Amino acid sequence: LIVAYVLLYLGILSYKYYFIKYSWRHVYISTSLLSGVFSVLQVLLIYGITFGLSPFLFALGDDVFTEFIGGIQFLPTTIMMVHLCPAGKLCGCT
Repeated sequence: LIVAYVLLYLGILSYKYYFIKYSWRHVYISTSLLSGVFSVLQVLLIYGITFGLSPFLFALGDDVFTEFIGGIQFLPTTIMMVHLCPAGKLCGCT
C-alpha cells in the first residue's frame, strides 16, 4: 500500500516536471491507452503467461506501472474537471 502511494506521488511529480509541457488531452489519452495495455497484462496473468517471471513479480510489476500511470493521469483528469465547470460558478452547486 505504501509503495502504491509512493508511485502515485512519483507519477504526479513526473507530470508536474515533465508532462506539463504537453497538452493535457494528449497525456490523458496516452495514459488511458497504457492503462488498457496493463489491463491486458492482467488477463495474461490469469492464463499463466508471465514471460518467464514468477506470477508474483509479474503481478507486482503490473501494479507498479498501473499506479505510476494513475499518478500521471491524475492531474489531466483534474484539469478536465475544471474545464467542465461553468465560469463564475462553484462546481457541485445547482
